[in-house]
Amino acid sequence: MFAEDEDSAVAKPYPETRWTVWARSLGVLLVGVASVVVSWTAVGVQRSVADNQKTNSFEDLALKHKNFDQQRETDEARLAASLIPFLRCNDDLQRASALQLLSKAAPGYGVLFGELLLQKCPGMSSPQRTEVSDLKKQSGIQKDIQDFAVLLWNARDYNNKGHDGPAARAFNQASEHIPSVYTSKVNRGELEKARRAFDDGRFSEAADRFKAAFSAIPDLR
Repeated sequence: MFAEDEDSAVAKPYPETRWTVWARSLGVLLVGVASVVVSWTAVGVQRSVADNQKTNSFEDLALKHKNFDQQRETDEARLAASLIPFLRCNDDLQRASALQLLSKAAPGYGVLFGELLLQKCPGMSSPQRTEVSDLKKQSGIQKDIQDFAVLLWNARDYNNKGHDGPAARAFNQASEHIPSVYTSKVNRGELEKARRAFDDGRFSEAADRFKAAFSAIPDLR
């Protein structure tokens, strides 16, 4: 008797109907849609983070390049100021050494002070004027190499970090200031293709071709 009561007390399964099947299917569908939405949202967030990181990376690189240029200019100005007392009209070893040092380490000032000496020291002998003129010319060549080196280094830095637009622009600017000592190392065929790609706005291709065109030139900065 008790066994029959226990059996009757057990709830029987709710019979499957079209509505219960539909409700369960709808639930599964909603879970699937929610999963897709969450998945796409996660992808969107990841892409947004990646874009922000890339932007920040570009900003960081641009700031790094600017800081380097400012530090270099400060160091050159400090060196030039320290050498002014030795840049006199009278010919001596100190003046020659000062000009030689400027031509290597601060070439912009080498050009400036060389020109000033030629203008302000009319009493210099012909050999002395030739010496100063040669050091001034040497400073000018070194300044061109220095400016080109900075542009090329910046371009390669942008390119290595995946910033094709800034890389292409820096490469293109460098291509307009190639020092004569490096013209033989430039791949002219790749350079012309790179310039055409740059003019057409194909910056990724331009950056790659510029990189190939300058591949024989080592980092000089």
